[in-house]
Amino acid sequence: MAQPLIGAVEGGGTSFELGVGQLEDGAITWLARRSVVTGNPSGTLADVRAFFAPHPIAGIGVACFGPLDVERGLLLDTPKRGWPGADLHFVRPVERDVGVCFDTDVNAAAVAELARADRGVRALAYVTVGTGVGVGFARRGEGGAFDTLRNLLHPELGHVRSPARDDFVGVCEVHGNCVEGLASGRAIKARLGIPPEELPGDHPVFDLVAEHLGELAAIVALAYAPDAIVFGGGVLRRPLVPAIERAYWRRLGGYPARRAHLRAARTEDAGLEGALRLAAARL
Repeated sequence: MAQPLIGAVEGGGTSFELGVGQLEDGAITWLARRSVVTGNPSGTLADVRAFFAPHPIAGIGVACFGPLDVERGLLLDTPKRGWPGADLHFVRPVERDVGVCFDTDVNAAAVAELARADRGVRALAYVTVGTGVGVGFARRGEGGAFDTLRNLLHPELGHVRSPARDDFVGVCEVHGNCVEGLASGRAIKARLGIPPEELPGDHPVFDLVAEHLGELAAIVALAYAPDAIVFGGGVLRRPLVPAIERAYWRRLGGYPARRAHLRAARTEDAGLEGALRLAAARL
């Protein structure tokens, strides 16, 4: 029997990545893909509905930036202009009564990485470092399903303080010098007037970024004890994980004896893939 078609959405501040695919024997086959520019909610979600309309999908998984009410599919007090209160149910074509499930983009990315990890990896944290800094969590559930961490809200660990020494005031509108305010792509550009993708790989700012991300990794390891912490996002297109790992080991100081191992992301389009996997499981 052919597997059902599933719609997937990765909602980002710059673009919405869309796909229709099938999940069979743990592997995804994409049948259609499209990227649409993130504009105002009504226009962007209309573009999403138009993409899905021709496809007989059985459900849709949405992985979106936040803060997000993952139960109701509503954007909360996001800094993305015009998007607070946006209802993501409107990704569904109006003539289709298909189920829609929601999670954060980083939780979905954690699911995608965990699905491709060794079976011995039971729980995984995913750290994305791009315009902002976000952390998602996934663990293996019963029957091969994946569970994500979503309770009162969802993790917002990009906004914890880093004890690494840094005189920069930070760019976070709420917390100033949290990890996102100090180590994100937006923070790098504010420090130097140059976006990170235009800097040489050996620029000293990346050593400082690695210090902050190593501190964040230590917090994640001590608080949640995952088997692995995976780093992805635009800033991590540079090989920063070895420097992050050195800072992480210094911060933990040999305790505990068993700790999460760090690595770079392996999955392209992790948020989109994770959205499809979550929808296939939940719907």
